[in-house]
Amino acid sequence: MRRNAPLLILALAVAACTIEVPTVTGPTFELTHETEAGGPVEIDLTDDALMARIGIDSPAEIHWLRKLPGVDLVGVTPEVIPEEHELLEAALAELPAQLVVRPRLIIRTSRPPTVEHEDPFAVARGPDVWVFDDTFSWDGGGVGRLTMVRVLAHEFTHVAQFEALDPVVVGEVAAGRSGDLSLVHSLLVADFVAATGWVVDPDSESGWRLDGAAASQYGATSPIEDMAESVALMVTGLGDGIPATHRAWVERWLGAPERVLAAGKPWAPGEAAEVLSGTPLYDVERVAQMAGEREAEVLVYQLPSTAPPAEDLAVTVGLRLTERGLPGTLGRVDDEDVLRFAGRFDRADGTIYWVELWDFREAPGYANAPDGPTISYVIIYPDS
Repeated sequence: MRRNAPLLILALAVAACTIEVPTVTGPTFELTHETEAGGPVEIDLTDDALMARIGIDSPAEIHWLRKLPGVDLVGVTPEVIPEEHELLEAALAELPAQLVVRPRLIIRTSRPPTVEHEDPFAVARGPDVWVFDDTFSWDGGGVGRLTMVRVLAHEFTHVAQFEALDPVVVGEVAAGRSGDLSLVHSLLVADFVAATGWVVDPDSESGWRLDGAAASQYGATSPIEDMAESVALMVTGLGDGIPATHRAWVERWLGAPERVLAAGKPWAPGEAAEVLSGTPLYDVERVAQMAGEREAEVLVYQLPSTAPPAEDLAVTVGLRLTERGLPGTLGRVDDEDVLRFAGRFDRADGTIYWVELWDFREAPGYANAPDGPTISYVIIYPDS
């Protein structure tokens, strides 16, 4: 029997967070003392006076403080929302140990500080990361744990870029002799540029050009964002979709191979796109039985019609997950409506991955189906 209800699949642009370090275009602060002429100034993230001299202010008024692993969460909002605190804590625990950078503060505000880009998920300003209403809600729905991991990894990479600003440039700005302070002066960004082929291009809107692929559409806007996107994608399991030069740089910077950085995370081939499906592409009843009252997160990746045969793809998914510390296999499911594979994969901490592969190239039971296969991950987290 044909399933005539439309199979709704929408492309999802998981945001690269919009991150801004204020570009100081002129002295916008009062100097409290002079630095050595032309001398380097160490970036001390705890020094409010230095931050103010280089144009980065702390929140004017903090209403509450909560501890997170390695960083304080503070609020400009009237009160903390416990679910947000829990989500941030859970996402921090999912970051690989090799990404050791942490911001000075994570600041919760109702709306973002002034930024050049529209609709940011979060904003890194110097040593701090600002999160706000849209950080915790995408298109009216809640943000999942792995989406938050990607947001934080992207933002924390900008903090690392800030920490690596050329100390001579910082000294010049702090002394009021220069107003040019932006992440383009980061020694870490310079190293990424040299490794990945970005070149200065005064004729482009961003001032940069990359003759080749970037980590993502948003990463293509500048090497600053390309670097942050590369790290964020690698640590959330999507490193196959970024150029080899970018993967190699991230592995060198963080000191670990991709399989370690992506340990315990889902896998999708490089040509896959994350989507939202209006139809559950997994066994709903079985998942409900496994999950019970526990938190579950659903991620769906759509592949093109040129993807390998479903049987081969099912084997690849199983192997890639197993090498990331998620042992299991995908087996054929008896379903006359669609060629389908499913299986359970278990992480050492008790997290369950229920994974299904549906190949809509062989789907007589569906109308309005996509052209290629989909891989669905239902991630069931253990009780905290």
